[in-house]
Amino acid sequence: MRINQKVKNKSIEEPKEKLEWLLVLSAFFIGYFYIYVYQNIIHIEVKLLDFQTLIQMPLIAVVILPLIHYLVVIPDPLQRSPSKRKSVRFFQNEFPSKYILERCVRCIEDETSCPNYIKAESYAHIRYWFYDIFHGKIETVDPRRVRDTYEKGYHCKLLYYLSWILGVFLAFAIAIIVFHYVYQYFYNEYKVDLTSLQIIFPLVCGLIIILIKALNRPDESRPSGCWHAWREINRMHISWLAANKDYLDKLICQAGGGDKKFREKMIVTHANPDFDCIVAVWLLKRFCGMEDAEIKFMKFGEPIPSEYKGAAFVDIGEGEYDHHHRKDFVSSATLVLEKFNLKNDSVLEQLADIARQIDHGLPDERTKGFLNLINIIAGLNKLYPDDPLKVMTITFDCLDAIYKLTSPSFHFEEELKKGVEFHTKWGPGIAIETHDQELRGYCHRKGYVVFIYVDPVTQYRGYAAPGDKGVDFSDVYEKVKGLEPDAEWYLHFSKDLLICGSGKAANYKLSKLKLHELINLVKLDE
Repeated sequence: MRINQKVKNKSIEEPKEKLEWLLVLSAFFIGYFYIYVYQNIIHIEVKLLDFQTLIQMPLIAVVILPLIHYLVVIPDPLQRSPSKRKSVRFFQNEFPSKYILERCVRCIEDETSCPNYIKAESYAHIRYWFYDIFHGKIETVDPRRVRDTYEKGYHCKLLYYLSWILGVFLAFAIAIIVFHYVYQYFYNEYKVDLTSLQIIFPLVCGLIIILIKALNRPDESRPSGCWHAWREINRMHISWLAANKDYLDKLICQAGGGDKKFREKMIVTHANPDFDCIVAVWLLKRFCGMEDAEIKFMKFGEPIPSEYKGAAFVDIGEGEYDHHHRKDFVSSATLVLEKFNLKNDSVLEQLADIARQIDHGLPDERTKGFLNLINIIAGLNKLYPDDPLKVMTITFDCLDAIYKLTSPSFHFEEELKKGVEFHTKWGPGIAIETHDQELRGYCHRKGYVVFIYVDPVTQYRGYAAPGDKGVDFSDVYEKVKGLEPDAEWYLHFSKDLLICGSGKAANYKLSKLKLHELINLVKLDE
């Protein structure tokens, strides 16, 4: 059931009114303080707080309220502006309605074969999302999620527009200071010295703006603060849309009758597939919602069969994922990466970059050596010259394995930043609070001989070292037993592993030693 657009919804109006009043109050107090600070220059006498001021406050608020309402709240540039500012772009890119639009783009049907095909300029995807799904299906099932979405969205707007207001008064303050000195330079009889408050005011405005931006970064790869919360809530909505394909078919594809269903586009690429084309197709199928798309192969220059109409063409001489007609330094893989905004994943970015380097005939240090994926693909094409799909399928498994193995490395680097480094008689060591059991091996590969951990979830802790470094934790074992006789520490027969608590054994009496206490038992005195 479609909700009437004119019906006021409590979940919309409450946070919107709260936003408006908070912005009005912010503008009022910042503006009032601005006039108070610069009153000797602008010749308006104002006391910080007195009876007359209190009487005038409501009158001033009546003036500011319509200004905020008609200049900020109604136009709502963060949501509606075509601006390319980072904050605006981030906020709008997270709209779940884009998933509905991209779903039509990914469908094999087009505007000639489907009467309900959604074009970007129609805004139908926004209406479907907002009225039928968000304020229809989702609000009926989970009204709290709707309220949370508005609250998180208006939180972004509050901080964004507050930065605007501060920026305006910062500009006013700088302008009036510049005017003061210019006027004084040309008219020597004008002698008014700036007070410390008049210097501090723009500094404080600037500092608050910097603080807001530092704590709330609309970064595509790692947003923080309100922007992170905005992305999280919208990713939940997108997951819901992805899990309810049948509902979307009935709502959109079959609107007005008919039996149309969403059908994934074909992916068409060239026979004898190379690394660039394989990576591009792998990205489309694994990360771009085209996991069910059928892969077809053809040779360059062949006429395109009618049944391939609407397919995603990759590295085949035409289509948006082909680079042969372009002069800039791109490849099919990097075009997919750009199109679907996958640059926030460092592993995918590296794979696409390697594909670009190789495709342009440039050497790449990352593919040196006889046993590499480029050679394997060349060999597979010789083994299966008539079965390019098999070549792709095998290589997809290899890329899946590389991604599975490599992705944690970037997470591990973040974990390492939380670690405490120290020196032992066996070599360098690092101690970390972590629940990730794979981190130990990564630290050893990075050159740390001694790895100390405390698991904040299970409360397990221990010492570990590679088997070829001659490390013997026997002395440490005696020390921990002396400190905690009741704790059940286990020294492995190899002597290079000392742990208290393990998922392989039950009913351990766990140690309560802190991370720094464990470090002190092995580190060398500086």
